[in-house]
Amino acid sequence: VGPIVAAKATRGLAMYDDRIFLATNDARLVALNAKNGQVGWEKILGDRTNGAYEAPSGPIVVHGKVIQGLSNCTLYRKEKCFISAYDAKDGRELWRVEERKHHSGTVRPVVGHGFVYTATGLAKGELWAVRLGGSGVVTGTNVAWKVTRNVPNRPSPVLSGDLLFMVDQDGAPET
Repeated sequence: VGPIVAAKATRGLAMYDDRIFLATNDARLVALNAKNGQVGWEKILGDRTNGAYEAPSGPIVVHGKVIQGLSNCTLYRKEKCFISAYDAKDGRELWRVEERKHHSGTVRPVVGHGFVYTATGLAKGELWAVRLGGSGVVTGTNVAWKVTRNVPNRPSPVLSGDLLFMVDQDGAPET
């Protein structure tokens, strides 16, 4: 991939049309041309001169939107942590859901039924259902519901029909 991957890619890749998307452990979101490996666009999610930001979850793509979270931001900056959507063609940020208390971008979200289901991550994690769409900061309008109790630590959610399953970082299943 050349000089783009000075930091290694993290937990997954996504593909849409002729692009491969990856997040890096130095908090960048990158679109590569699937035919020749050239960088189509690159988005800095967190400026590492201000802290050790990461984007460890790996992106997902739905309806031409690349969805990715940012991790370690509560430790280093005054702004809120977030999960956001970017236009797959040009990397332009479309919308963002912010959360200050304990969000961690270490959890890869899942999509279904018109929602992004994302866990806020760490010890006091929550599970959020975020409506797809909108523009700008949509925290007040697009968060449909939250589960605030019994959400496992760093779950890996899977959606099967109407059931959402989660496994915590130690492998214990939750539904």
